[in-house]
Amino acid sequence: MENALAAAARVADGQSLSDTELARLGCALGDARVRDMLYALAVGENAGAAESLWALLARVLPEPWRVEALVLLAFSAYARGDGPLAGVSLQAALCCEPGHRMAGMLDTALQSGLRPEHIRDIAVTGYQRAEQLGIRLPPRRAFGQRAG
Repeated sequence: MENALAAAARVADGQSLSDTELARLGCALGDARVRDMLYALAVGENAGAAESLWALLARVLPEPWRVEALVLLAFSAYARGDGPLAGVSLQAALCCEPGHRMAGMLDTALQSGLRPEHIRDIAVTGYQRAEQLGIRLPPRRAFGQRAG
C-alpha cells in the first residue's frame, strides 16, 4: 500500500517508475486486500495522483495485470464524474476479462445513470479495510472538490 502511495506521488510529480516498480505494483493489484484499499484513493486528497498511476499502469502493464489498473482508473474517473473515461476504461477491462465482477458492476451502474456521489461509497470499504490493518490513508475529500 505504501509503495502505491509513493509511486502515485512520484508519477504526479512527473517522475518515471522503473520496470521493476511497475511490475511490483501490477502484482500488488492482484491482492484483493491491497486492491480493495486502493479504491479509497479515488476519494482521498491525493486522488489525482492515484488516477495518474492507474492510467500509467493501464497503459504499460500487459494482460491480465492491467485489468485491475483499468478498473481502478474507471472507478476513479466515475467517482469524480468523468463518465466517458470510466466507460472506456471499463470497456477495456471487460475486453480483457469479461467476467470481472467489479468492472461489470461499475459498467452496469454507469449505463444505468447512477450518479457519481453514490458510487463513491465503494471507497468506504477501502478506508475500513485500511483501518483494520492499521494503515493510514489520505483523508477523504468532499464530493465536488477537485483532485490535487
